Amino acid sequence: MMAILNKDEQTGLKDAYKDYFKVGVSLNIRNFSDEEQKTILANYNSVTCENAMKPGELHPAEGVWKWKDADSIANWCRRNKIPMRGHCLVWHNQFAKWMMYDQSGKFVNKDVFYRRLREHIYTVVNRYKDIVWLPSGISPTAIPGLVRPTTPCSSTGI
Repeated sequence: MMAILNKDEQTGLKDAYKDYFKVGVSLNIRNFSDEEQKTILANYNSVTCENAMKPGELHPAEGVWKWKDADSIANWCRRNKIPMRGHCLVWHNQFAKWMMYDQSGKFVNKDVFYRRLREHIYTVVNRYKDIVWLPSGISPTAIPGLVRPTTPCSSTGI
């Protein structure tokens, strides 16, 4: 994936468009081999952490955090001075459903839900605030009034 500006020189995409915009790539641990890292360094100047930062992956249960994959990508970005987009604090499909339910499996009230969600957001933002340049915080389907009818969030009244 190299942009060819002339037949004698190959320039990475990020360099070809440096005066216009950032060129980004979505990463997860499965597409993060040494060879792929070389391609990323040559072509991209922004990284999005694909799934490792979504609530269901990162915070699967109350008090349980799985930082390994997100930290691995964030630390690689830090070492290589590539800014990262935060993705995604609230996602309709890969959400930490425990935030919405009590121990008996019933929906919690809004105050409990918002307290849990706030703790989640503050913890993630504070952990990665030095490397995240653009938060991709809330899936549009999780916005009040746009919540999919099948999404459990709709039952919390948001």
